[in-house]
Amino acid sequence: MRYVFFLSVLAIWLVPTFAQTDSSKYLLREIVVCTENQGQQFDYYRSSRLSTTEDIMSRMQGVNMIRRGAYGFEPTIRNYSANQITMSIGGMRMYGACTDRMDPVSIYVEPSNLHSLSVQHGNSGMAMGSSIGGNINLGLKMPDRFCHPGSSVQFNQLYQTNNNGYAGTLALEHQTGKLGIRGTFTYRKAGNYTDGKDSVVKHSYFEKLNTSLALAYELDSNNQLQLHYLYDEGRDIGYPALPMDVGIATAHMISAAHLLKTKKWQAENKLYYNTIYHSMDDTQRDSVPMHMDMPGWSETIGGFSEWTRFGERNHWKFRADAHENYLRADMTMYPNNGDPSMYMQTLPASYLLNTGLFVQWQYLLTKKQSLQLNGRIDWFKQFASEGIGSDQALGMGYDIHTPQKNILKNVGATYCLEPNLHHNFTLNIGYAERLPSANERYGFYLFNRMDGYDYIGNPNLEIESSKQVELKYTYTQKQWTAFLQVYYHLQNNYIYPYLLKDYYAMTIGAKGVKTYKSIDVANSTGIEYGLQWRFWEHWQFNQTGRYIYSRTNWGEPLPWVSPLTFYNSLRYKKASWQAQIDYEYHAAQNQINRDFNERSTPAYQLLHLRAAKLFYAGKHAFQATIACENIFNAVYHDHLDVGYVPRMGRNFQIGLNYTY
Repeated sequence: MRYVFFLSVLAIWLVPTFAQTDSSKYLLREIVVCTENQGQQFDYYRSSRLSTTEDIMSRMQGVNMIRRGAYGFEPTIRNYSANQITMSIGGMRMYGACTDRMDPVSIYVEPSNLHSLSVQHGNSGMAMGSSIGGNINLGLKMPDRFCHPGSSVQFNQLYQTNNNGYAGTLALEHQTGKLGIRGTFTYRKAGNYTDGKDSVVKHSYFEKLNTSLALAYELDSNNQLQLHYLYDEGRDIGYPALPMDVGIATAHMISAAHLLKTKKWQAENKLYYNTIYHSMDDTQRDSVPMHMDMPGWSETIGGFSEWTRFGERNHWKFRADAHENYLRADMTMYPNNGDPSMYMQTLPASYLLNTGLFVQWQYLLTKKQSLQLNGRIDWFKQFASEGIGSDQALGMGYDIHTPQKNILKNVGATYCLEPNLHHNFTLNIGYAERLPSANERYGFYLFNRMDGYDYIGNPNLEIESSKQVELKYTYTQKQWTAFLQVYYHLQNNYIYPYLLKDYYAMTIGAKGVKTYKSIDVANSTGIEYGLQWRFWEHWQFNQTGRYIYSRTNWGEPLPWVSPLTFYNSLRYKKASWQAQIDYEYHAAQNQINRDFNERSTPAYQLLHLRAAKLFYAGKHAFQATIACENIFNAVYHDHLDVGYVPRMGRNFQIGLNYTY
């Protein structure tokens, strides 16, 4: 079956694909952060060249992070998480191997690998796959387009005082003739950090290395071939909010792409393969009731063909994609009384096959108005292979070996009015669907640290859907820009936890067993705004704010909802000097989900200060940086922090960057 699927992916990849390069009229509702601008050490999204991918994402509009420790933050979009959103790397699908979501795929990519980060909210993210919450795409960095043949070197290093942490990255790039090569190496290591009370937070250490190699070859002025390989390895990763740590987590990603650009067309055709091995570890924990080995595997193969065409008044975009994912998670228990070890599959060996087609049409109604229509249809096939995992489910009355087939539909319409250079109004309405995850359908006694229950999947879950309406207003002047956005989402068949009263927990200390059910209605209302103000000659001020109000049909707040939040940044830049002060305010969250065992979270405020100085010596550039995060050593945790573990206290950073 895998070879048949691969041939179908290859057929999609070989479809002739074209698109136009001029995107000045492209109405795309997304936020894009380019990570390669080395002229700005401190921008609003990136505090340093060694900021992690998660640090950058956490400051983007609508993005929050679920934390289980000092590593492996899980991104959410507004109040959507897990399988409610899609994550892609260079347009490629990838799935974490950990049933406890310790390894969101973003942790396997370093900023040195990245060209850009983009976030699309709600049904605007349907191009990359069916989802109700949106899409995060991590664009991979390739060698430059050979405008300046030669070599370049970048080396950055950073030391943190709080956790005795070190981070270093090296990037080498060489272009000669039609060939470009880029290689990167990143290493991070940190010990346990201390909180605002100077208390050590045990099991918050981690170590990782990441390396990548990218090649680009220009066949001619219109055609380019690209190859990319990435390897990431994490070891001894502590998760203080969870009962287990991670011994090792490795990821391999490889892709081959063909790009076509002409005066009227542009195309990208890509084949890819990625695999993850992730192994939980409890050997560093004290007083473990029973030692367990819990490895997990994820393997994805796929491809896509994407093309776009612009006309005088029309703009078309098409994307055909297909992928197959394999998941499995095991548990082997070793009782202390000398009994033989016990084995089960916490996630049965399962397959997900997906083929999708996305179409976008934009029509320029007048010089001041445009209309955009989006549509996507997906065919899914999901099943567990024969063996222990499917036998476990059969013993509970579920046949998970027989494939479940679903067809998902996503549609959207966006109307844009720009009466003059200062005002812009955007209205979006849409309908989106998403597939239940393998955990939600096939999980077998998966322990949830938040509510303290074991979870069993429900193969009979219905497709979750969302009706959405969003309105955004943007005002632009010469020196400042501001926007205000409001939205309302109505979800049907919302997947929600349900207590099984006649089942006994398997995890020691668990309160009981839950499963998932589809409830009729849930809804979310939110508001977001942003301001960017350049004043005087060397100053810039940025501010963003967001608030979400959500409820089930019986009035219970939805889980994983951040409170009212403001981010403020004031930057001064003159010649080779830069300085920036950041202020964060997070209000108290008293709207809590009792079924999820959430607790109220007190408000907290943070202040950070950064400075940098740039030096030149011929073609060599050196930049010294210094920063103090959490200046007032606040004791705090965020509402989305699992287990409400205190975050890092005052932390000084010293860095040195070199560029040739």
